Amino acid sequence: MICAFDIGGSKIAAATPISGDPARLKPLGEVPTPTQDFDGFCAALAALLPAGTHRAGVSIAGVIGPEGDVVPDLAERLPGQQPLHPRPRAGA
Repeated sequence: MICAFDIGGSKIAAATPISGDPARLKPLGEVPTPTQDFDGFCAALAALLPAGTHRAGVSIAGVIGPEGDVVPDLAERLPGQQPLHPRPRAGA
């Protein structure tokens, strides 16, 4: 199963593609975004994640770095979270 998250400043929404019509999404639910608690933020994502999910996509406001794996302002949005650092690219 694939799960998609839309993370906003006030809510986190989750959905999964509809079998046979992957262009349409089946809503899985939404919860308020815990903006002051990183552990609460992770728990909110986990609560929306269906059993058997093997892939997840995330949409979040911010800037993706040139290497495609840096979200500079995620740490600013979730106080207490350590800044994310770019992972080395395979073969680099």
